[in-house]
Amino acid sequence: MNWIDGKITTHFVPNQTITSIEFDLSVVLTVDSIVYNGSAVPFTHVFNILNGQLGASLPANVLDSVSVYYHGAPDTSIRGFQLDVHGPNNDP
Repeated sequence: MNWIDGKITTHFVPNQTITSIEFDLSVVLTVDSIVYNGSAVPFTHVFNILNGQLGASLPANVLDSVSVYYHGAPDTSIRGFQLDVHGPNNDP
């Protein structure tokens, strides 16, 4: 079975005041946490939509970031995850 375990940090500049952030993420992956300003924030993950409640109003036009921690066996039938080899040694 194929398995991934990761963290992605997204940097963004909202074009309006926001209190939540939304990502497309397959529900076959388990989200462990969303971290904003060093603290885990509440989130929902339904129908491939991950929504994090930031707990504060983020002003427009200010650079900010959140990190998403996740794990699971990705759905390799979609192009978002492709298993392949590369290089002279066919490394995975």
